[in-house]
Amino acid sequence: RALVDSCEAKESTWLALTTTNLSNHIQRYMLMGINCPFQQDLYEPYVDKYFATVRKIWDENSYEIGKQFADLAFPRYAPTAENLAKAEKWIADNANASDGVMRCIKEGRDAMKRALNVQKADRVSSTTYNWNYGSQTRKTYQEGTSGARCVHVQVWHQEAQN
Repeated sequence: RALVDSCEAKESTWLALTTTNLSNHIQRYMLMGINCPFQQDLYEPYVDKYFATVRKIWDENSYEIGKQFADLAFPRYAPTAENLAKAEKWIADNANASDGVMRCIKEGRDAMKRALNVQKADRVSSTTYNWNYGSQTRKTYQEGTSGARCVHVQVWHQEAQN
C-alpha cells in the first residue's frame, strides 16, 4: 500500500510508521514504498514531518526500527538546497541527540551535498529525459557524465513495466 500513487496512501503509511508498532520487515518495506524515487512529489509533504519526528522515533524504539526510519525516511531522493538546509538546521538544533541518529542524519546530509554537487556539474553538459510512470510524467532526469547510470536504470525500469 505504501507504494500506491496517491496522497491518501502516503498519509496512511506515514501514520502507521509513526504511531504503530511494526515489525522490522514491515517497517522497512513501508519506508521503501513511501520514500521512493519516482514519487517524490507525494513524499514532499513528509520532509518537514520527518525532521520533526526522527529523533522521537529513534529514542522510543529499538535500534533497528530507529535506524531504518532515520535512514530510509531521509529525503535522499530529493536533493534540494531547501532539504539540505533542513538537514543542517536539524543537526544544529539537535546537538545533544544520540550519536546514532546524529550519524544517520549527517550521512544523509553528506550524500545530499554530493548529489547537489553532481547535479551542478551535470548541468554544464547534459541531455534531458522525461520519465513516465503510469499515465503521468513524474520526473525529468538529466543525463550527464556522472548521472548517466542512474538515468538508464530508471528508464529501463519504466520500459520493463510496459
